[in-house]
Order: sequence, then C-alpha cells, then structure tokens
Amino acid sequence: MSHQALRNMLQELNENKVYPSYVVFETMGKNQKLDVQKLNTHLLIVLEGSLHLENKNSQILQFFVPGNTIHQSPFVMNVQDSLKVMSDCESEIVLVHREFFLNFASNKIEYMEWLLEAVTENSSAFCFELMKFDLLPEKRIIYTLQTFCKKIHAHEDSGYFKLPDFITKTMLSRYGGVSRKTLDKILVDLAEQRLLIKQDDTFFVKRHFDNEKSSVSATK
Repeated sequence: MSHQALRNMLQELNENKVYPSYVVFETMGKNQKLDVQKLNTHLLIVLEGSLHLENKNSQILQFFVPGNTIHQSPFVMNVQDSLKVMSDCESEIVLVHREFFLNFASNKIEYMEWLLEAVTENSSAFCFELMKFDLLPEKRIIYTLQTFCKKIHAHEDSGYFKLPDFITKTMLSRYGGVSRKTLDKILVDLAEQRLLIKQDDTFFVKRHFDNEKSSVSATK
C-alpha cells in the first residue's frame, strides 16, 4: 500500500470511528518513550519519522519507519518490563483500536490484506535482526546500514545512501551490538574500503559491495 493510500485508509477509519479513542493521531518528540499500555488495545502505525524497539540493556532490536505497524502488545508476551519503544526524531503515529479495525476490515478486503502484509514484513524484519548477529561485526554494521537505508528509501548520491541525522555512533553501536571502541575501529576500516564515508557531519554508506567509484569525497 502506498503512503497516500495508507493515509486515505486512516482517514476513512477516522471518519467512521465509533468513539474518539478508536483512531488517535499523535506526534512524538525526539527521544520520547511510548506508553506501551496503548498497544494493549490499539495497533500503532508510523506515518512519519522513525521509532525503535529496545531492550532493558538499551540494545536496539528493530526500527519502525513510515508504513510500519506495531501490532502486538508487549503485555501479551509478558515482556512489558523488558522492552520499550522510543522515537528517534519527531514522528507522527496513529493508534487504531484493534477490534474496530478488524471489524471494519472485514468489509474492506484491501485493508485486511494491508494488515497481513504489514505483520509479515515485521516478522521478516525481525528475523533479519536476529540473523545479522551471525555476521562478523564489520559486515554486520555495513549490512545493517544498507538494509536500513533501503527500508527508509534514503536519499542516494553516486551509489551511496545518506544516513539520517539521528543515526549517531552511539545508536549504531547499540543497533550493531558492538562496543563504541570496536565500532570506531570498524568505521576506520570501512572508510578505508570506501564502504562508509563522511562528508562534513553526514555519513554515507555504499549501496552495494563492489568497486564502483563515487564522486562523494571522503574525510576522516
């Protein structure tokens, strides 16, 4: 479903909701923690920005970007004290009452298909997050960044993806499962291979593992 089609779906749900709480549009500020109790009764859909799921050790487990949904409550899995959802930047989300959505979608097959696709995408993404730890740290970092950039349709320049400003070294170490000391060494190695380069305060990650030359200049 396209982004505009998703907005149209949410607008239709909003216009037909039985109670005001059944469809709620919210804006989360940067580094704001989500009240996960809301997920007991509602689906969460990301419209703009980025959220991530992290454990109690602050390791980032998964990102949620525009079009993604969080469909299951941590309370159902009894992990509400071990997981939290945080915003990476100012983000727009929509909370849709789960039962209301399912009832409405029973007469809108395309809405049910969207939910099934969204749930499948979430499951596939989480499987990737688990499998990436089979890779060596250097390949894990670069592959993680490439996959994330493709997921958010990051701007591409001469074969390099531009990383969002909120992807800091601290966040990258938490997402890649490496220490800051190890990460700094990995970043130097990646820069030498021209897989990751820096221009001013912006990082760029190479789209593919190949020998393609880039016009983007690297600085250390």
